[in-house]
Amino acid sequence: MYKKIIFTTIFFICQSIFAGCSSDISSQKQLRLHFDINKTIIAMDAVQAKGLEETINGVLAEFTFATWDGANEQSYYAYITDQLAAQNPQLSRADELFKAKRNALLKEFPAYLKQHPLLLAQYESDKARMLDILGEGEMVIFPSFFKAIGWLDTTCPNGYAIYLRTFGA
Repeated sequence: MYKKIIFTTIFFICQSIFAGCSSDISSQKQLRLHFDINKTIIAMDAVQAKGLEETINGVLAEFTFATWDGANEQSYYAYITDQLAAQNPQLSRADELFKAKRNALLKEFPAYLKQHPLLLAQYESDKARMLDILGEGEMVIFPSFFKAIGWLDTTCPNGYAIYLRTFGA
């Protein structure tokens, strides 16, 4: 599902920019896409020492919404970030200690979901499906990235540039 979100986003951006695109596209209409490598193209983060399963856990935490506090519906990731900010007002959200505390809570996401059996069942299903699609390997690339490149090649040959970067520290 998450790969579809990424691909669909790229698809609609490209369609809006290149409506009626032809092979003799002018250099003024070149689409420039900047991608963060970690968790966008590669399903792991070597800099933060996050393997495939930990990355999938983090992605699912970002896309699992509920009323965790009984009042506001938000993702689990947003919920724990807000909770940490309230408990640690002296820390910036960009502070390494803040990030370490958040990462510790993210690792406990599956255990926390035991309080929410329906969400836990969905989490386990989504995680199994993602592991099945991505497989195991030294470096796992999301298939949606290759699909996006294929679509760009077909729709606008020579009309795009892809920049791969790591945006984090």
